[in-house]
Amino acid sequence: CEHKDLIYVPPMYVDFCYDWTLCPDAKPVSMRLISFADGKQPEPYPSEGRNGVSTVLPAGTYHFIAHNSDTEVLTGSGSTWDNYQVNVTVSKIESVSRIFKSLRRVPMAPGTESQAFIYEPDQLWYSAVSNVELSKEVGSLVTLPMQEATQEYVFELHNIANLDKVRDIALTLSGVSMSFIPSKGQCTDTHAVVTFGGKVTGDSTVVGNVRLFGHCPDKEQYEHMLVMYVQLADGSKWYYIANVTAAMHDPDHITGSGGTGNTTVPIEVDEMTVAKPITNGSGLQPTVAEWKEVEVK
Repeated sequence: CEHKDLIYVPPMYVDFCYDWTLCPDAKPVSMRLISFADGKQPEPYPSEGRNGVSTVLPAGTYHFIAHNSDTEVLTGSGSTWDNYQVNVTVSKIESVSRIFKSLRRVPMAPGTESQAFIYEPDQLWYSAVSNVELSKEVGSLVTLPMQEATQEYVFELHNIANLDKVRDIALTLSGVSMSFIPSKGQCTDTHAVVTFGGKVTGDSTVVGNVRLFGHCPDKEQYEHMLVMYVQLADGSKWYYIANVTAAMHDPDHITGSGGTGNTTVPIEVDEMTVAKPITNGSGLQPTVAEWKEVEVK
């Protein structure tokens, strides 16, 4: 029998480098790189901090997605580069504020009753590159430019009287996206209500900061309702509804990624007054179980 010489094919080491030029202040604790190739299951490659990762891959055509994995309420799903997305967890609203600690469902703005409550997304940085050809050469280098998927919104509600009577404040915003698709660089066209905290600044202003994937990524736009939930010193609970659609769809607050952008959204209300607490001569503070609705004009 004839024997052929064995040919040694060395493993192909590939170095992946994360380029943080677009987000120099990012400080992820950990990263996850995912490789996608036709006919193969996605393969994850973890690493620490902003550092890249090295691995061994056979020659071929690949697609890659990378994002930070140091998140509490975000999970990745999808088996292909096109359909992989990062999803935010549905919220237990009582964890947002003691206002919500009740067996009864909190009241919602009209038209938003079918939308799920979600947590505020963790800060997410990502990269997505496709059709990367890896040859049999040893020492290939793949650079992944990182960018931010989540952006900060600051809501300012002005002209509010009696804020000194408030014991606790929470806010919700409807019509926001529940997921982000790295391959498209935009949020999904889903609709949810995000819960976040509010605080009193000055005598007549409430400010709430919230991180979002975005909203209304397609041409069709939807309503956005901001609800401020207030608990007074006597335990009574009130909620104030404001339609902030026009402000959310203002061109200054929209980018090509589906409405995300570091931006302040000022909401001017017409001398809104927080109800005064109910007190009596004995100093007792009766608990009012039912929510009281006020529509902000």
